[in-house]
Amino acid sequence: MIIHDLHHSLSRLSSSFYLIQRELELKNINRLEHIEEDIERIFHLMRILSTRSGEHRIEMINMTEVIRDSIALFDRRLHKDLIQVEIENDTQIRGNKNQLFQIFMNLFMNSVEATKKNHNPIIRIFCYRDSKYLNLKIEDNGEGITNDFINMVTEKVVEESYKGRINIESTVTKGTTITLQLQDII
Repeated sequence: MIIHDLHHSLSRLSSSFYLIQRELELKNINRLEHIEEDIERIFHLMRILSTRSGEHRIEMINMTEVIRDSIALFDRRLHKDLIQVEIENDTQIRGNKNQLFQIFMNLFMNSVEATKKNHNPIIRIFCYRDSKYLNLKIEDNGEGITNDFINMVTEKVVEESYKGRINIESTVTKGTTITLQLQDII
């Protein structure tokens, strides 16, 4: 019921936005683009939420699907900023899809923000298994992050739920590599 109400409100908002945009003929104004992008992102999130039942359900999850769902939220921004995204490998993990989606989306959003000023922005995503962990590596050629920020980037869910680790390597102005190591939830 809540998703239905949200969808109805967003549909009205989206229609009103379109009419205002057409009436004013201001298709290139940043504020309007951000509003439109946010509307699309909320619609996409609602579609994902409406198809997912069992918020705390543990199941086998295809990480490529989680990665692609997360990236889809940024599709317009990726095209606008000409950010190239490469995904390698197809791996599964036993866990909670909503948690993994949120973890990846937050990390991916950081890479998108870091690369937007780069002349040739690229984000590479690798997903592979070793004997103990599912390893998810996100590399970007963005502006890098400082040690102060690295200390703030600790995902409790990774450490507590997945008995995992986060490793961050970054050089300011050169880029960042974040490696998540996650164990299956039993």
